[in-house]
Amino acid sequence: MDQSVERLAMDLRLMEDEDEGLHISSSTWRGGGSEEVLWLVGRLLTPRQYRYGVLTNTLQFLIRLARGMEVRSLEANRFLLTFQHVVDRDRALGGCPWMFDKNLVILSKVTTDENPMEV
Repeated sequence: MDQSVERLAMDLRLMEDEDEGLHISSSTWRGGGSEEVLWLVGRLLTPRQYRYGVLTNTLQFLIRLARGMEVRSLEANRFLLTFQHVVDRDRALGGCPWMFDKNLVILSKVTTDENPMEV
């Protein structure tokens, strides 16, 4: 019986109209009235230049995003992560410390008042 249930579960697929998911704004999620930005600034602690595309793919795989993330390079070994959902951002922060190619990745929250280059 368990094998047949597992086979059925593997065959489950969302219909196109079901793929949208549940939409909750950050103010609803947090219970507050102001819109929260979902940014993290990151820094890779290494004197070498990293391969931007490899780092981006690795972070997206490790964090296991539910909604998505954009990575922008700010300068050598510093980048800005923009998340689509607060759960993804909190998962990235909760999974720290992160390592990339045996080098430490530091992540920190950024507000709209802060300059990501100064964090």
